Amino acid sequence: MSKAAKVLTAILIALVLVVAFFCITPVGVALRNSYGFAVQKVDDATRYETQKKVEDTCRAMIANYEADRIPTDDDLAVGFAGLPKVDL
Repeated sequence: MSKAAKVLTAILIALVLVVAFFCITPVGVALRNSYGFAVQKVDDATRYETQKKVEDTCRAMIANYEADRIPTDDDLAVGFAGLPKVDL
């Protein structure tokens, strides 16, 4: 075998052993689970912050819309105490 074939064989064997370590051994499974838990924790925190930011932006936009909108005829047709005006 040539030197390149030996190196390639060694790399493949090492790759198979690493995959077997993370799939079969309890230590490998524990490491994989702890990594997955850490990623999930960061994703949840990021997702919550993103959702909160979007909700805050929506609330601000709604407040600006309510403050800036021009009253329409339907808005002006409401009489005293929020009851509709009665045309006589």
